[in-house]
Amino acid sequence: MSRTLTLYELDRPALKTLTAELEAALENDDRDGLAKLLELGDTMRSALDERERLVDFFLLPETHVAASALFASLRRISKKRALTPVMTSSDLALEGRLRNFEVLREQRTLAELVDKLLSSKRLPWYLRRPGATGGWLDPDQRATLARGMGELAPALTPELREMQEGLDEAEGDVVLHDGL
Repeated sequence: MSRTLTLYELDRPALKTLTAELEAALENDDRDGLAKLLELGDTMRSALDERERLVDFFLLPETHVAASALFASLRRISKKRALTPVMTSSDLALEGRLRNFEVLREQRTLAELVDKLLSSKRLPWYLRRPGATGGWLDPDQRATLARGMGELAPALTPELREMQEGLDEAEGDVVLHDGL
Protein backbone atom coordinates (compact mmCIF):
# COMPACT_ATOMS: atom_id res chain seq x y z
CA MET A 1 0.00 0.00 0.00
CA SER A 2 1.42 3.35 -1.05
CA ARG A 3 1.07 6.38 1.17
CA THR A 4 2.35 9.90 0.78
CA LEU A 5 5.66 10.63 2.45
CA THR A 6 6.12 13.72 4.59
CA LEU A 7 9.49 15.31 5.29
CA TYR A 8 9.78 16.87 8.76
CA GLU A 9 12.41 19.02 10.39
CA LEU A 10 13.35 17.28 13.62
CA ASP A 11 14.02 19.16 16.83
CA ARG A 12 16.36 16.52 18.19
CA PRO A 13 16.67 18.01 21.72
CA ALA A 14 12.87 18.14 21.99
CA LEU A 15 12.58 14.51 20.89
CA LYS A 16 15.26 13.47 23.39
CA THR A 17 13.37 15.31 26.15
CA LEU A 18 10.12 13.61 25.16
CA THR A 19 11.85 10.22 25.14
CA ALA A 20 13.33 10.84 28.59
CA GLU A 21 9.93 11.89 29.97
CA LEU A 22 8.32 8.80 28.45
CA GLU A 23 11.00 6.50 29.86
CA ALA A 24 10.65 8.07 33.31
CA ALA A 25 6.87 7.61 33.29
CA LEU A 26 7.20 3.97 32.22
CA GLU A 27 10.03 3.14 34.64
CA ASN A 28 8.15 4.71 37.56
CA ASP A 29 4.79 3.31 36.49
CA ASP A 30 3.56 6.91 36.63
CA ARG A 31 0.10 6.70 35.10
CA ASP A 32 -0.81 10.32 35.82
CA GLY A 33 2.53 11.44 34.39
CA LEU A 34 1.99 9.45 31.19
CA ALA A 35 -1.58 10.74 30.87
CA LYS A 36 -0.32 14.30 31.19
CA LEU A 37 2.59 13.70 28.79
CA LEU A 38 0.29 12.22 26.13
CA GLU A 39 -2.52 14.71 26.83
CA LEU A 40 -4.98 11.89 27.45
CA GLY A 41 -8.61 12.52 28.34
CA ASP A 42 -10.30 11.07 31.42
CA THR A 43 -11.49 7.91 29.66
CA MET A 44 -8.02 7.08 28.36
CA ARG A 45 -6.47 7.94 31.72
CA SER A 46 -8.84 5.48 33.43
CA ALA A 47 -7.89 2.79 30.92
CA LEU A 48 -4.27 3.03 32.11
CA ASP A 49 -5.34 1.31 35.34
CA GLU A 50 -6.43 -1.83 33.46
CA ARG A 51 -2.93 -3.34 33.35
CA GLU A 52 -0.68 -4.32 36.22
CA ARG A 53 2.26 -2.36 34.80
CA LEU A 54 2.09 0.71 32.60
CA VAL A 55 4.80 -0.58 30.29
CA ASP A 56 2.58 -3.56 29.43
CA PHE A 57 0.51 -1.35 27.11
CA PHE A 58 3.57 -0.71 24.96
CA LEU A 59 4.49 -4.40 24.87
CA LEU A 60 1.19 -5.25 23.20
CA PRO A 61 0.94 -5.39 19.41
CA GLU A 62 0.20 -1.92 18.17
CA THR A 63 -3.02 -3.17 16.62
CA HIS A 64 -4.33 -4.24 20.04
CA VAL A 65 -7.24 -2.03 21.07
CA ALA A 66 -5.62 -1.22 24.44
CA ALA A 67 -2.37 -0.05 22.83
CA SER A 68 -3.40 1.57 19.56
CA ALA A 69 -4.78 4.77 21.11
CA LEU A 70 -1.66 5.21 23.26
CA PHE A 71 0.65 4.81 20.27
CA ALA A 72 -1.49 7.27 18.29
CA SER A 73 -1.31 9.78 21.15
CA LEU A 74 2.43 9.30 21.51
CA ARG A 75 2.98 9.96 17.79
CA ARG A 76 0.67 12.98 17.91
CA ILE A 77 2.67 14.44 20.80
CA SER A 78 5.95 13.62 19.03
CA LYS A 79 4.79 15.60 16.01
CA LYS A 80 3.55 18.44 18.18
CA ARG A 81 6.75 18.74 20.21
CA ALA A 82 9.54 17.74 17.84
CA LEU A 83 8.49 17.51 14.18
CA THR A 84 7.70 20.37 11.81
CA PRO A 85 6.41 19.43 8.34
CA VAL A 86 8.53 20.74 5.47
CA MET A 87 6.79 19.05 2.56
CA THR A 88 4.39 16.24 1.80
CA SER A 89 4.91 14.48 -1.48
CA SER A 90 2.16 15.00 -3.99
CA ASP A 91 3.06 11.67 -5.59
CA LEU A 92 2.51 8.19 -4.15
CA ALA A 93 5.45 6.92 -6.23
CA LEU A 94 8.10 8.82 -4.25
CA GLU A 95 9.14 5.88 -2.05
CA GLY A 96 9.58 3.62 -5.07
CA ARG A 97 11.56 6.28 -6.90
CA LEU A 98 13.83 6.78 -3.91
CA ARG A 99 14.42 3.05 -3.54
CA ASN A 100 14.84 2.17 -7.21
CA PHE A 101 15.69 5.18 -9.39
CA GLU A 102 18.92 4.20 -11.15
CA VAL A 103 20.38 7.70 -11.26
CA LEU A 104 20.28 7.84 -7.44
CA ARG A 105 21.33 4.21 -6.97
CA GLU A 106 24.43 4.71 -9.16
CA GLN A 107 25.77 7.27 -6.68
CA ARG A 108 26.84 5.13 -3.73
CA THR A 109 26.84 7.92 -1.16
CA LEU A 110 23.41 9.14 -2.24
CA ALA A 111 22.03 5.59 -2.28
CA GLU A 112 23.27 5.02 1.28
CA LEU A 113 21.72 8.28 2.47
CA VAL A 114 18.41 7.47 0.79
CA ASP A 115 18.46 4.07 2.49
CA LYS A 116 19.01 5.76 5.86
CA LEU A 117 16.14 8.15 5.16
CA LEU A 118 13.89 5.14 4.51
CA SER A 119 15.14 2.97 7.43
CA SER A 120 12.80 2.98 10.41
CA LYS A 121 15.55 1.33 12.48
CA ARG A 122 17.00 4.82 12.80
CA LEU A 123 13.87 6.14 14.55
CA PRO A 124 12.83 5.87 18.21
CA TRP A 125 10.76 2.74 18.88
CA TYR A 126 7.52 4.68 19.22
CA LEU A 127 7.87 6.19 15.73
CA ARG A 128 8.33 2.78 14.09
CA ARG A 129 4.81 2.10 12.93
CA PRO A 130 4.23 -1.42 11.53
CA GLY A 131 4.24 -1.35 7.73
CA ALA A 132 5.22 2.31 7.60
CA THR A 133 8.23 3.84 5.92
CA GLY A 134 10.31 6.26 7.89
CA GLY A 135 13.88 7.30 8.58
CA TRP A 136 16.14 10.07 9.78
CA LEU A 137 19.17 12.04 8.59
CA ASP A 138 21.40 14.34 10.60
CA PRO A 139 22.16 17.84 9.27
CA ASP A 140 25.33 16.85 7.39
CA GLN A 141 23.66 13.83 5.81
CA ARG A 142 20.63 15.91 4.82
CA ALA A 143 22.82 18.59 3.24
CA THR A 144 24.89 16.00 1.36
CA LEU A 145 21.77 14.31 -0.02
CA ALA A 146 20.17 17.64 -0.97
CA ARG A 147 23.34 18.80 -2.72
CA GLY A 148 23.85 15.49 -4.51
CA MET A 149 20.25 15.33 -5.69
CA GLY A 150 20.53 18.97 -6.76
CA GLU A 151 23.48 18.10 -8.99
CA LEU A 152 21.35 15.37 -10.56
CA ALA A 153 18.23 17.57 -10.86
CA PRO A 154 17.98 17.50 -14.69
CA ALA A 155 17.81 13.68 -14.58
CA LEU A 156 15.37 13.44 -11.67
CA THR A 157 11.66 12.80 -11.91
CA PRO A 158 9.30 15.55 -10.68
CA GLU A 159 8.66 13.82 -7.33
CA LEU A 160 12.40 13.41 -6.74
CA ARG A 161 12.99 17.08 -7.57
CA GLU A 162 10.23 17.95 -5.08
CA MET A 163 12.03 15.83 -2.47
CA GLN A 164 15.36 17.50 -3.24
CA GLU A 165 13.77 20.92 -2.80
CA GLY A 166 12.32 19.85 0.55
CA LEU A 167 15.69 18.56 1.73
CA ASP A 168 17.32 21.79 0.58
CA GLU A 169 14.69 23.92 2.34
CA ALA A 170 14.91 22.00 5.63
CA GLU A 171 17.33 22.95 8.35
CA GLY A 172 19.02 20.55 10.73
CA ASP A 173 17.89 16.95 11.19
CA VAL A 174 15.07 15.55 9.08
CA VAL A 175 12.63 12.67 9.39
CA LEU A 176 10.81 11.19 6.41
CA HIS A 177 7.67 9.22 7.30
CA ASP A 178 4.43 8.00 5.78
CA GLY A 179 2.62 6.97 8.94
CA LEU A 180 2.64 9.79 11.48
